[in-house]
Amino acid sequence: LSKIVDERDAEICRLSKGHGTKMMHVEGQVKNSQEELVRKDNEIYELKTSVASLQTDLETTSEAYNTLKARAKAVATELKDRRIEVRNLSSENEELTSSNTSMETQLGNLRALVTQHELTI
Repeated sequence: LSKIVDERDAEICRLSKGHGTKMMHVEGQVKNSQEELVRKDNEIYELKTSVASLQTDLETTSEAYNTLKARAKAVATELKDRRIEVRNLSSENEELTSSNTSMETQLGNLRALVTQHELTI
């Protein structure tokens, strides 16, 4: 009986030492996991900060793009209006030039008549 008790005590001692070793190993793994978790949490925080910064940059860039787009549209409209104005002024200029030429011709004819009339008097 004493031999069985001694064997049982030895087995308990061996199991206790094995359990202690296993617990130390598990505790080491837990500590490593916790450290890795802290690193991952820090990385997540940095990524979230980076995303927030990029989002702000995106909003600023989008606002600038929309402002430039609106300005380009305004300039295009103004250019279109100016081209129409140039066409109208060119047309008016041609009409006035033609009218001027016609009037100069009439003036020349009238001077010729006056000169002829003076000669007959």
